Amino acid sequence: MSNKKEVICNYCNTTFLRYPCQIGQRNFCSRSCKNLCSKGKTLEEIHGNDKAAQIKQKISLASAGENNGNFGNTWSDEQKQKQSQKVKIAMDEMGEEKRRELCGSSNRGKTRSKEFLDNWHKCHKDPNYKKPKMSKETKTKIGKSSSERMNSPEMLARIRKKNEEIGKWIPLEHKTDFEIYYKLANWKYRMWDLIDDESQLELLKNFGVFHCKTNSIGVVRDHIFGRKDGFLIGLFPEILRHPVNCQILLHKDNVSKKKKQYEDRSDITLEILFEKIEKYTKFWEEQNLVLSLIQQYKEGQRWINPNL
Repeated sequence: MSNKKEVICNYCNTTFLRYPCQIGQRNFCSRSCKNLCSKGKTLEEIHGNDKAAQIKQKISLASAGENNGNFGNTWSDEQKQKQSQKVKIAMDEMGEEKRRELCGSSNRGKTRSKEFLDNWHKCHKDPNYKKPKMSKETKTKIGKSSSERMNSPEMLARIRKKNEEIGKWIPLEHKTDFEIYYKLANWKYRMWDLIDDESQLELLKNFGVFHCKTNSIGVVRDHIFGRKDGFLIGLFPEILRHPVNCQILLHKDNVSKKKKQYEDRSDITLEILFEKIEKYTKFWEEQNLVLSLIQQYKEGQRWINPNL
């Protein structure tokens, strides 16, 4: 005995049989009905207004509640798992190259008629709509607000929790104090644009940014007052990521500074670093924070792990 259900064609109102798993929101009795529908011809154009209204009502009733062929049908967890495994095997057997070839194959190399495209874009409010260009000021404003939102304590906590859950990040309680300090003292931005030293900028221009695979002779950003020294004396890490503490070095020269892993040789005294920061006149979003931390350090306060 057949398990097929009666279905009404959404285009011509013909009743036909179809398996429940093949019944969707729109059903057509033939390819010709589907093609006519895709070309934008309405039921009213084919059947007239009165007949079209009857068809729509009949389709609406047939697709609702118990009249729907899929009413009450659900997949068990076992069926879902089985289907998932089946699809994974099929994808693996197909191979990545074949999957890439199939993606977009329905439209690849085809030229659509103006009539087709006009019908395709009917859902748009205005086919001539173009996204307005934003001014530089608007982009800056959006970028600033987005940066503030993404760097808020709440958002950073959510990001950390998610990455810890999926195993991408090491939980803070499993890190040493120095590992946490090292990360906090790292640069927040590119920094290249905030360096004024012409000789360093010339290095950047001539050698480019270091990359382990594509540019092994390039330059890197380096802390003038090292993070290891900062950690040992309890210096607040926000001070070390100030622009005046950033210099451009060839990667090989930076490597030669290392005594051992994570141990940096400082090229400046702490007093000179404080003096340069206090005289800094360009914009730096953490300038007031850093000045406050310098004062706290001079008064005897020291950095401690905030997660303790």
